[in-house]
Amino acid sequence: MNTAQFDKDTIKQVWNKADSKYSLNFNIFRMDQFGAWIKKDQYNNCNSMYGWKIINIGNLKNNTKKSSNLVPVHHKNEVQRNNEPQQCNVISLGTTNMRR
Repeated sequence: MNTAQFDKDTIKQVWNKADSKYSLNFNIFRMDQFGAWIKKDQYNNCNSMYGWKIINIGNLKNNTKKSSNLVPVHHKNEVQRNNEPQQCNVISLGTTNMRR
């Protein structure tokens, strides 16, 4: 579970980065960069099929929390930093998610 705390404005900014083009209601559902559905009100809920977290993809040395370095991802997917491999564990299947 992601334990970093972000204020409501930052959470909203990061949510708005998620892909909304396939969502019938983009104010509620969006996709992370791997194509997994995430639900706006399920931020930091690791028990939800649509739970998501905020990952800092910035430089590890600087460890900055600038909003440009923050991305929304399904809680079971991982975006790595410094050219490490990414882990796509969940993708969408229609209007639901499935483990990959």
